Amino acid sequence: MPRGDRKAIPNFPIPLPPLPLQQLFAHRIEQIEHQKAEVQKAITDLKTLLASRMQYWGE
Repeated sequence: MPRGDRKAIPNFPIPLPPLPLQQLFAHRIEQIEHQKAEVQKAITDLKTLLASRMQYWGE
């Protein structure tokens, strides 16, 4: 398997998306993380409610 020249690797250009596109991605990720936190809280609340009901029904 051919290997690259170690001296050439640091000079290899790495293309980046335009800044507005990077900002859009960051904004969308923040929205997704917020939604994820809301869903996680709902799951936790439902687990608490279920545990409460199970305890009530078990008595």
